[in-house]
Amino acid sequence: MAELHPQIVHVTIVLALVGVAFRVLSLVARGSFAGPAAAVLILGAAVSSIPSVQSGVDAHGPVERVPGARPAVVEHEEWGERARNVLLVLGAIELLGLALRSSPKVRMVHAVSAVVGLVAA
Repeated sequence: MAELHPQIVHVTIVLALVGVAFRVLSLVARGSFAGPAAAVLILGAAVSSIPSVQSGVDAHGPVERVPGARPAVVEHEEWGERARNVLLVLGAIELLGLALRSSPKVRMVHAVSAVVGLVAA
């Protein structure tokens, strides 16, 4: 899976950024598509973050052998793990929003999701 790391990671990044943009849009504009689209995209990013990190772990061995590259590769790996953790938290917030979709508190949950997503971005 190491050879697919760039493709997997870029899909995760796009899902996350577009999902957060839709979440913000769902809070500031009245569009029935933005909220559900945000939930699907953010949950997709959370799920795809797991193989993103795993493919990076699989790829780091050969890359670290390049002279002088080890510190950058280690830092890159740490940031990838942090991003995965934030996306999993963001996915959990979105699941909470889905569970509370009939509650008046859902807007607050979506606002928290937007803020966490913007900070993560």
